[in-house]
Amino acid sequence: MGKIFVDQTCLRIELLTGLTSAQLSGARVMEIQYRKPDATIGILDALELDDSSAIEEGILYADLESDSTLLDQRGAWKFWSYVIFSDGRKARGETVGVTIWSEDE
Repeated sequence: MGKIFVDQTCLRIELLTGLTSAQLSGARVMEIQYRKPDATIGILDALELDDSSAIEEGILYADLESDSTLLDQRGAWKFWSYVIFSDGRKARGETVGVTIWSEDE
């Protein structure tokens, strides 16, 4: 992946969940959670990637649209998947660190 910049839009964030697609079928909530450089924590509603290459990997994604203002800080961001099942069980994916750059870097 190339660099991601502050205020970038039309971007897809994809994360492995550590679960299979079959396990995700019982999910009530699928999210991508994040921590900004200023320690603000937020949530993106996520969908399961359902192409043939992702069936066994349980990949969640969230698309940033052209009007998104999410990526408003440069620095070290953290992203992780979070799933809640109908029976109350919860699963958290591994944290992924991403640097968001300013356009003049």
